[in-house]
Amino acid sequence: MTHFDLTTSIGALRDVGDDIRREWEETKPYWNDENSRNIEQNHLQPFLLELQNAMTVMQRIAELAQQAKRDCLPENY
Repeated sequence: MTHFDLTTSIGALRDVGDDIRREWEETKPYWNDENSRNIEQNHLQPFLLELQNAMTVMQRIAELAQQAKRDCLPENY
C-alpha cells in the first residue's frame, strides 16, 4: 500500500496560498483599479478561503487516519 502523507500535502498547499497572497500584495500597488478589485473580491479571496477550508478538512482527515491506524494496532504493539 502506498503511504500518502497528508501533512506534507497540507504544508505544500499552505505554501501555495502564502505565495499567492504575497504575490498579490506585491502587485496591488501597481494594479489598483476596478478590475483588480473585482479579481481580489470575486476570485482571489474566495479561492484562498476555500483553500483554507480544504486544509482544515485535510488536517481532520489526517488526524482520523492516524487514530484509525492506532486503533488497528495490536494492544502490545
